[in-house]
This record gives sequence, C-alpha cells and structure tokens, in this order.
Amino acid sequence: MGPVASAEWRRRVALRIRYVAVDLEEDAFTFGVFTIRRQGRRGQLLLGELLYEFRPRSRIQPVVGVSLGRRVFQDVTTCEPVSCAEASASPGGPGVFGGVLKNSRFTAGGIAGLSVRAGERVTIQAMFGFHDLWQEHGETVEGAVLLSISVWRSR
Repeated sequence: MGPVASAEWRRRVALRIRYVAVDLEEDAFTFGVFTIRRQGRRGQLLLGELLYEFRPRSRIQPVVGVSLGRRVFQDVTTCEPVSCAEASASPGGPGVFGGVLKNSRFTAGGIAGLSVRAGERVTIQAMFGFHDLWQEHGETVEGAVLLSISVWRSR
C-alpha cells in the first residue's frame, strides 16, 4: 500500500507518482554445507509513471504504461553453521556478506491493467507492474488495486 498522486488529460493520458512499500517473505537456500537465510526483507519503490488509457469514453478502459524510479531492498543475511564471513572465506564458499544489506538503484518497467470509472470522480484500477525483468528474473512483479478519487477537474 502507498500514496498515489496523478494528473490526467482527457481521460486518455495520465502522469502519476506512486510509492509502494512491501514486506517480503523470508527465504533460505543451501550452498554446499552452508545455509544462507535472508530475513526482515523489505522493498520500497518510488515511481513516476506515464499511462495511456484506451477507449476514453468507455466505463472500462484497458491501460498500458511505463514506469521509472528508484527501488530499495533491505534484508538481514545470516549463514549457518558458521558466520557468513567464515563461510565465504572457505574454499568454494558462497561469497555472501552477512548483516544488514541495503540495495538501492534505478528501476524501469512496464504496466498493464484495467481502469473502471465507478463514478464521475471515482476510478478503480487493477494493474500489474513489471520492474527490471531483465535483472531480477521476474522477482519484482507487482499486482495492485488503486482507488482514485478526483479532487479537482478543469473544464
């Protein structure tokens, strides 16, 4: 969940800024005799999005778009049965750094979904966002439902 602010032109083109924060599942994997755990995983996205809505006079509109922004992922990495420093120093070790790890970088992606005009000033949008597919092996795919309430409209 997160805040969204947008501007729309002629019910066809929209420019919006969106912030998303998610808690991610813990995961663990085995590397030889070592177990690597990532806990306290949290992701944040700050995105600028440009959207194009098809069929502007229709109540239901397909939507496509692009997004650019910044993403931050953080987790706490631990290793078992020894520390990550000891595991990585061993011959053929996993090469993992333990402790709190924070990764921040530029992100780009695509958006696809449907908008439903529920009233003159209310819109519900269901969408999928695909971020950095070429780098993350599909890990950063989001599904979202947005509720928009128009606070001002020019004539």
